[in-house]
Amino acid sequence: MQKGFLRGMQVAVFGLLCLAVACSAPVDEPAPATMPIQEERAGLPTFTLKPKPVPATPEAVPTPTPENQLDAASTFEVIAALHAHILEIQGWLPKGLSIFERQAVVRPLAELSILPLGDILRAYIPQSDLAGGWQQAADLYQDFYPQLASWADGDLDDDSFSDIMAGLSSHSSALIAEVGQIAAGLGVETSQYGEQYALAKSVVFQLTAGIVQQTTGTVAESGEIAELQQNPALVVRELNPFIYPFAGMDVFLTIGLLENTGTQAQERVEVEIMFFNFLGEHLGTMTGRLLAQVALPGRVYPFSASIVTEGEEEALKDWTEFEVTVLSQPVADAEVSYQDFSLSVSSTRQDGAGRVFIEGSLTNQGAQPVALEDVRLAVMAFDADGKLVGVGNGAALGTGSLNSGQMAPIQAVIESFSGEPSTYRLFAEVSQ
Repeated sequence: MQKGFLRGMQVAVFGLLCLAVACSAPVDEPAPATMPIQEERAGLPTFTLKPKPVPATPEAVPTPTPENQLDAASTFEVIAALHAHILEIQGWLPKGLSIFERQAVVRPLAELSILPLGDILRAYIPQSDLAGGWQQAADLYQDFYPQLASWADGDLDDDSFSDIMAGLSSHSSALIAEVGQIAAGLGVETSQYGEQYALAKSVVFQLTAGIVQQTTGTVAESGEIAELQQNPALVVRELNPFIYPFAGMDVFLTIGLLENTGTQAQERVEVEIMFFNFLGEHLGTMTGRLLAQVALPGRVYPFSASIVTEGEEEALKDWTEFEVTVLSQPVADAEVSYQDFSLSVSSTRQDGAGRVFIEGSLTNQGAQPVALEDVRLAVMAFDADGKLVGVGNGAALGTGSLNSGQMAPIQAVIESFSGEPSTYRLFAEVSQ
């Protein structure tokens, strides 16, 4: 376990980070001047990342007992919480969220506040008059959560997910209207939950504590869960936590740099970060994921971690100390991902929202051709002192095969920064 102490540090507010991937040789560019530009997110290339496993809805939950019987208000609140989340996610679709905004905001929100609704709907007994609505909510959840997880991973594009959400929203609106009338007749003041029932989401944190969560993991080909092992050869070189305001929420984000000091390539790298206050009290734990498929020996890779500061996670804002543990799984040399590229930056442009768009080129320096659609690109920004201040991702432009020695244009974006960027470093690998 690696332990670090950051005392008296002012938490910087800056924008969203991205997927975590490995670094190649740095490419220096002057800090970009603020220049409004015409292209928006929709003008960026579309690309799909190889998804990280999303925890499936746990099946093992306590058998409902009379102690798990809910009153009318709590029953309505659970149904309203699902409705509020559906409307919230649907409202984000027109924003054109990038893949790393989905992973840094939507994924932690889903894991923290939406995923547990499935357990609650199975583990608790609803008020009898609302049992029909409860069952409809359970069925609606089974349609909603898998689609949400798929969109957050980049497997569903905005248009497809928008069509799905339109149907779910219509179903949910009809359900909440029906349930609301029944609940009002039972003395529940349904208006107390605010616009779109947003305040009802607090029930998730209240009821989840009574449910024993099943541990989830990645299922290996044998059908057994492949356990990750603590790996002291993977050393965290830098950690930068901050608060990011998004859609009325505070998202606690962390970016950092990790070096593989060992002699063997590693995959499924995860960084567990435990935060404490000045009294040494544990405030919460975040899991950072290295989304590059493979961490090669001698390379330095960025990682990201994020969580929505709702419920108990609100205390994370008071952190002063942290402890870090890195987990991974070794891979055979034959499975190491293709990373033989040289990259260069040709221009950087900043828009009025503070996002920086980076354009450049990528050259295949390996002996084998690669498919441009499979190339994953990351960019890191450093200030004049060499501190990591921003992370983003992008793609190679075009389709087809890139042969050895051939060059292709690239484009990437960093949403915002914790400091003034001075140099940029790019990395690319082929998703296999």
